[in-house]
Amino acid sequence: MEQSFVGVLTHYWFWGAVGALVGSALSCRNLIRNGFSFPAAILTITACLYGALIGTRLMYVAVHEPHILRANPLLAIAFWQGNLSWMAGPLSVFVALAPIMWALRRPYWFNAGAFAPGIALGHVLMRVGCIFQGCCHGAPTAVPWAMHASRLGVPAHPTQLYDMIGETVNFAILHTLFRKPANRKYLAPAYGFILAIHRFVTEAVRGGPPDPVLIEGLRFYQTAAVVLFAVCGAILLLLWRPRIGRVAAPVIAALTAAMFIVFRPAPEAYSVEARHDAQRYVVLTREMFREPLAPWIAHREAQGFDVQVRAWPSSPTPEAVLDAMRDYAGLPISYV
Repeated sequence: MEQSFVGVLTHYWFWGAVGALVGSALSCRNLIRNGFSFPAAILTITACLYGALIGTRLMYVAVHEPHILRANPLLAIAFWQGNLSWMAGPLSVFVALAPIMWALRRPYWFNAGAFAPGIALGHVLMRVGCIFQGCCHGAPTAVPWAMHASRLGVPAHPTQLYDMIGETVNFAILHTLFRKPANRKYLAPAYGFILAIHRFVTEAVRGGPPDPVLIEGLRFYQTAAVVLFAVCGAILLLLWRPRIGRVAAPVIAALTAAMFIVFRPAPEAYSVEARHDAQRYVVLTREMFREPLAPWIAHREAQGFDVQVRAWPSSPTPEAVLDAMRDYAGLPISYV
């Protein structure tokens, strides 16, 4: 019984639920302060939560498992299966909010700001689940504050803690600014602006397999952070100084687009980086699943990964699975 209770408290989904509930409660309070009734606030937050879950799943699939989009598009929004990308969450909330504000005839940016502090606070709590799960870890390091990364088996940068610190600062700033109604329309782009800064820095020491390369020398989410920084900066200017913003926003957009053209990577950059990491996938499965797994295997091999399949004609015993895993002991492997 005690083990089961501890298992729940250390599960990723538990902390995901805690973060969503606490963040939603704060967003509900802020919407009510903006003049919403309690039922309207709850319905708005529920719609935005579903938007966030679908968006985070879609981004993860698009970046890490794009073959799913072709093979089974419905599986691409199956957020209950896990494998989510946080960075798409806030954007998805604000996208889902737009038609609701239009239908309710309420000012968009003023009410989008009601969500910003709650999103930051929810992110802080969700990262506790990442620590217990061992995901989103950093690169191996010998710094004194390194944490043991269970998926690497060595000390690594505690990037989960770095994100928690960044989002705690983000929350403190946004929560303080929300108290003054005149600030509220700036909070949504301000959230993205601050998130982009600390995520760019954190990604520099992030571990895990390589992501698609869009700008030479940057990880995928660093590139996403650059775009987020530019977009949110332009929106802040448009809201704060409309006349200056109307001139500055196109310039910022042009410079960002030029960056992708000038610093685009070589066509095979992703595969070269993957081969450099010498990452190997070992698939333990039954023969009946070999054919459905073929698109995923082809996708990983095209990225430069070595994929080996160990298949059994019927359900293997736990001992058989352990024996298969022992054959690869000590090697840098991801099991599927």
